Amino acid sequence: MTETYWDHVLPLHPKLVHVPMALCVVMPMVAILIWVGVSRGWFTPRAWLIAAVLQCTTFGGAIAALKSGEEDGEKVEGYASEEALETHEHRAYWFVCVAGANVALCGAAFLLHRDRRQGLVGACAIVGLFVGAYAGYLVGDAGGRLVYVANASDAHR
Repeated sequence: MTETYWDHVLPLHPKLVHVPMALCVVMPMVAILIWVGVSRGWFTPRAWLIAAVLQCTTFGGAIAALKSGEEDGEKVEGYASEEALETHEHRAYWFVCVAGANVALCGAAFLLHRDRRQGLVGACAIVGLFVGAYAGYLVGDAGGRLVYVANASDAHR
């Protein structure tokens, strides 16, 4: 019996990476909206809970993607260079660290809802989230190069 299109088992890593990648791009805009809204009185200061929850999702998704990538990396080792794999892995670790730091910043902005320093902490969170978006770009670029330049996807054929 021949294998059909639907019989082929795909790796988990590419399915998981898109959630944290999408969120890391959206999060700076969400935080700016919340920061401006709270500053102008449109939102209650507790609106920072939205940013904290979304950033927790980014962090959790990044950890899941990292763990699945470690498992998938063993299959890909024969297809892509060690340098390309290590670059992607190191950038992924950095992305997870930045995402975790941003959980702390967004959480602090929420917890300071009765403090006048919330605006400053919120501004720091926005800067951190832009760093997170850049980290997401770097890890995504390295992953894309693995797939499209180093042909790492051939390991799953």
